[in-house]
Amino acid sequence: MVSGGNLGLSGFARRILVAAFAALCLPSVAHADTRTCRQLETRLAGLSSGGGGSSTQARRYDAAIGRQQQQLQVARDQARQAGCGRFMGGGSVAFCGSINATIHRMEANLGELQRTRERLGGGGDNGRERARIMASLDANGCRGHARILPAPIEDAPRQQTVIDGRTGQRIGGNLSGNFRTMCVRTCDGYYFPVSWSVSSAAFARDQNACAAMCPGTQVELHYHRVPGEESEAMVSAVTGLPYRQMTNAFLYRRQNAATPPGCSCGATAGGGERGFEVIGGDHGNGMVQEEEPVTAAIPQPSGRPDPAEDPDTLANREGGLDAESIRRLSRPAHRTPPSTAEDGGERQVRVVGPVFLPDPEEAIDLQAPAPARAR
Repeated sequence: MVSGGNLGLSGFARRILVAAFAALCLPSVAHADTRTCRQLETRLAGLSSGGGGSSTQARRYDAAIGRQQQQLQVARDQARQAGCGRFMGGGSVAFCGSINATIHRMEANLGELQRTRERLGGGGDNGRERARIMASLDANGCRGHARILPAPIEDAPRQQTVIDGRTGQRIGGNLSGNFRTMCVRTCDGYYFPVSWSVSSAAFARDQNACAAMCPGTQVELHYHRVPGEESEAMVSAVTGLPYRQMTNAFLYRRQNAATPPGCSCGATAGGGERGFEVIGGDHGNGMVQEEEPVTAAIPQPSGRPDPAEDPDTLANREGGLDAESIRRLSRPAHRTPPSTAEDGGERQVRVVGPVFLPDPEEAIDLQAPAPARAR
């Protein structure tokens, strides 16, 4: 019995010693794993930040891209309201040619801004390096206890904090959503779209855009849900009241309704001030600047020469020489008789039209050369 008890005690002691030895070894292993995880996390954090200067420059291009997309939508709305793309006549041809040329320039400039922004973002190299670091974190067991870093600013959805006009509370969220915003002139109730599918976080931005498109005129941003609601069901983003309760709701639709003075917007189809601008960028130094819009010139068609005509006839036509020109040049030049001054001692002049020439002896012969024979 004593012998068995000693054996049992010695076995228990051995188990205690093994556990103690394992406990002494664990801190060094855990310390090594923690150091590796920290190194990997530091590399991932540096890759996500991308440097202060690059982030500042990227934010400038993000803002320029947003403004260019907004102004491009305004120009497209103007072209659609003016009927550009359908049968046009009169002054609409010149207006549509100008605004279509501006739209093409806006689209080209937007593509250039987006390509530059992609270069600033680092492209696919950063993505591959981030994937390798994440795989190393998994292989070393770092993901179980390490804090997962947030996505870079460029990859995270855009959010914006605004103040709700009805409650006065700060709200924020993704700019994309299910609201269509409309710019409403309070003087006559006229309205036009600003954004097609946004959230309430974009209301402050669209209110500023609405005011910029109608300078000097009181405007108010309205919105309605899409799909499912028509424009007439829109509600003010400032007061929360339905559009139909406005004093001048639908006033612009009434015939013979007096329009208050100064009740207009730059976004008109008549060719006045245009409510849009081209957002440009100086890609050399990273500073985003604005450029003036281009007014397109409509080229006039010209006739093709007949290849069967002889070279002399083609040369006469290009020089403006026709039968009527030959008859006009063949008439004798009209000359008025010389006029004599009252003072006989003064020098006589010969008058040919409005040009005064010296005496006949010194006059230059203005007779046109013999015209070429027309064929």
